[in-house]
Amino acid sequence: TERPDGTTARPSISHSTLGYKDALRASVLESPEFHAAVQRFREAESGIRLSQSATRPQISGSMSTSAFRFGEDGTVGSGTAANVTLSQLLYDGGKTRANIAGATARAYAARVGIDVAGNDVAMQAAVAWRDLWEVTTLLGILNEDIAEVEKILGRIQTLISSGLVDRAAFASGQRQLLDLKLEQERLNTARR
Repeated sequence: TERPDGTTARPSISHSTLGYKDALRASVLESPEFHAAVQRFREAESGIRLSQSATRPQISGSMSTSAFRFGEDGTVGSGTAANVTLSQLLYDGGKTRANIAGATARAYAARVGIDVAGNDVAMQAAVAWRDLWEVTTLLGILNEDIAEVEKILGRIQTLISSGLVDRAAFASGQRQLLDLKLEQERLNTARR
């Protein structure tokens, strides 16, 4: 994939192995929106060159061959004619300058479009990165909580078997453990 500066971008890679800045950069360079904006800019730059071409000398040429008869005796002859024309625009009432200015303005707008597309993609990637970080952090905390509740339920089970605690405490702990595991599953689904 070619970048606006003419260098080639890396092929698509897993952004989870990259740091934050590199993942944002890769997201921008790989996005179709960014590439479309770059293409619009290149087209606008071509429009400038096309508009400027009217200020340069223009050359055109043509050539033709023909056969013809001479006189009463039917003598046949042939000939070739060539024509080369060189022209230079002297004055067109400012039309060419206006065309160049318009093409330049479109190129500036397209260049801004690259920045806008890049910023939009970077913002979306940053939000996704933040969401992933948040879910991963919550899952870590949740996993610790589940392990702790399971330890406590094991202790409660021991106290129940020795007759020191009522089974209702164990049932309440199991409900809390189930709630934590449901939340864990929801977060795992959200992370995918």
